[in-house]
Amino acid sequence: VVATARSLQKTQGFPQSPNLHLLELDVTSGIGVIKERVDKAAKVWGRTDVLVNNAGIGLSGILEECGVDMMIRQFHPNFFGVLDITNAALPYMRERKSGTIVMIGSRSAWKSEITVSSFIYG
Repeated sequence: VVATARSLQKTQGFPQSPNLHLLELDVTSGIGVIKERVDKAAKVWGRTDVLVNNAGIGLSGILEECGVDMMIRQFHPNFFGVLDITNAALPYMRERKSGTIVMIGSRSAWKSEITVSSFIYG
């Protein structure tokens, strides 16, 4: 398993294992950095079998109060970050004609929050 986190400090409690490799990755860092990290991850085991898109943020606020800037802050990791990671991993899966992409969403996609009117369902 290759696991990523915005900050490796947040992974200090993870169990130590020769089968677990940790990499720092912020999905908002841009396609160049993301591709570099995905390439590095693929080299660990020589392939990419599964991609789990789990990154995301939820900012609460009433739409007319939070405005477009807050929505853009949410769209970047929740939508564009997911696209960048997926696009960086797909060539490895396509090369082997095999792979699984798991998209982790929010419960708010099924039950909306009144105070989170700008939430982006991912």
